[in-house]
Amino acid sequence: VLTVLPRTRVQFETVGSKLRRQALYFIDWLSDRGFNLIVIVVVTSFLVRFVDELTRTVFILIKRTTGGDAAATQRRLETLSSIFSRGSQSIILFIGLMVLLQQLNVNVNPILASAGVIGIAVGLGAQSLIRDLFSGLLILLEDQFSVGDTVKIGDHTGAVEQISLRATRLRGLDGSLTTIPNGAISIVSNLSKDWSRVVLDLEIDHNEDVDRAMRIVLDAATQFRREAPHDIVEDPTLSGIEKISLSSVSIRITIKTAPARQFELA
Repeated sequence: VLTVLPRTRVQFETVGSKLRRQALYFIDWLSDRGFNLIVIVVVTSFLVRFVDELTRTVFILIKRTTGGDAAATQRRLETLSSIFSRGSQSIILFIGLMVLLQQLNVNVNPILASAGVIGIAVGLGAQSLIRDLFSGLLILLEDQFSVGDTVKIGDHTGAVEQISLRATRLRGLDGSLTTIPNGAISIVSNLSKDWSRVVLDLEIDHNEDVDRAMRIVLDAATQFRREAPHDIVEDPTLSGIEKISLSSVSIRITIKTAPARQFELA
């Protein structure tokens, strides 16, 4: 009698009746919002894969059309491709998650507000880190220097051994490894970009014939270019007398060389 009466039917219904009622409710919910949820998941997954493949394709095309050092260009483009791909995928996944929560009747406004507050707190507490990351991204985008280049950053000179978004590592002539935060790099001199130059100042005694000495130096440099045609890319240039001192006359000769070959050739 209790299960028949309308007032007591819900309180005394059997477990099977509850399960059937929940099943009907779930089916109604699926028919109402299940299709939207499936579409959101499918579209989000598709966009994540699409952005990844699009980024890879774009950077492959850039690599094919970019000249210079193939190995250095490939390393730089792979780093940029990974950064852009991961950043775009994170944004797409976050937006997809917010839309999915809205379909589940979850209020996303507190989540967005909390994310904004957390972002501001992280930004204020990690300003130097964010500056390093942005500076590293600009270094890679502008191709200021690459792994293997010889650069001068402040008082430090050496070969670039590793570049990341946060820091650059230089190997000095004495073997020391210097780590420099990218945010601290304001002025950098690349000593091996595209080409290099040997600058030699040779001191000649006052008693010597300066014109004859300059001819000998120029002939020796020209002969040296014939012996190393791949290292010396242009004919040597004799600037002439650079300085006159009490003890000697200094003459200068310059030689344009392949990248990072100036020190050994000098």
